[in-house]
Amino acid sequence: MAGYDNPLNRRFAWAPLHAVGVRDEDGDLRFEAKDDPRLPGLHLIPKHFHAGRDIAALMGGELLRLSQDDRLDMSHSYKYAPDTFLRILSDAGLAARWQSRSLDGRFLMVLAGLA
Repeated sequence: MAGYDNPLNRRFAWAPLHAVGVRDEDGDLRFEAKDDPRLPGLHLIPKHFHAGRDIAALMGGELLRLSQDDRLDMSHSYKYAPDTFLRILSDAGLAARWQSRSLDGRFLMVLAGLA
């Protein structure tokens, strides 16, 4: 999960909670790291909000109450090993036309087109 749990990603993840009135002091945002058993090199990053106290949020005009210690699952992300990412593209009928790594070597950018 190195490189994922950072201030920018946390701010992005907090945005939907802030939009419904949940504040940082209401609980914790927690990230997990799991390997996806369907494909080696595919890593699932689920996240959830853990309520630190009783809170109420207004979502679409409906009141959502969370009790202390409740867990609110949120959307997840995937991270890929470079070879796995290229395999997923290939399996989808795409071919890498250009690829480059970030300066620190941790990220791969690919321009893909139909195979």
